[in-house]
Amino acid sequence: FALMKPSVVIVNTARGAVMDEAALVDALKEGKVASVGLDVFEEEPKVHPGLIENPNVLLLPHMGTWTVEVRFPAPIFGVLVSGCGT
Repeated sequence: FALMKPSVVIVNTARGAVMDEAALVDALKEGKVASVGLDVFEEEPKVHPGLIENPNVLLLPHMGTWTVEVRFPAPIFGVLVSGCGT
């Protein structure tokens, strides 16, 4: 975080292990990071308590599987898509 522009906003929707949550909490406390949005966590399902209590942090459940293609089997998806716009 030392190499980042002060007041950076971080969004991680990729993989939880990409972020060192303890270092992120420290950077938030020190003002090096202005805010953060996460839908993946370093040790899911655990979330660092410092992230939970910080008002500049937005935590969401992982959205990677919340697509029509994943939620509906292929035959149902085909019906839904073909019925769109009619």
